[in-house]
Amino acid sequence: MPGVHWMRRGLGFALVISLCWALPGAAVAKSRTLTLRFGPMSLSGYETGTGTNNTRAPKLDGYVTRMHAHLVDRNGKPVPQQRVMLHHVFFTNQSHGGHGDCVKAQTETFYGTGEEDQKMQFPAGFGYRVNRSDRWKV
Repeated sequence: MPGVHWMRRGLGFALVISLCWALPGAAVAKSRTLTLRFGPMSLSGYETGTGTNNTRAPKLDGYVTRMHAHLVDRNGKPVPQQRVMLHHVFFTNQSHGGHGDCVKAQTETFYGTGEEDQKMQFPAGFGYRVNRSDRWKV
């Protein structure tokens, strides 16, 4: 609309992570759900935000068994796609090497989502290994 300038302030990601871990010798793993946030970010109407930023990692030893990222406002309420579209977001682990375009990479991309609203969910007994010293970027 001519003359109208929209500004989305305080947008951020909310990460809902289910993390399982087992102590040495334990027969059953414990499960814990964490909500981690990244942001805030400010975007104008039709603006694309790009970059690589540090984000909080779980700071626990264990396995991520489920993970979901979505945009939220400053109050933690989900922002509908009709207002702001999350085109793509990727999470990388700076503490693990990985594979890029047919070559080794310095970091490992372990989860991505976007307007498709993809969740990462492993079958029972499987997960993505994390360590308390891991460093993540988004």
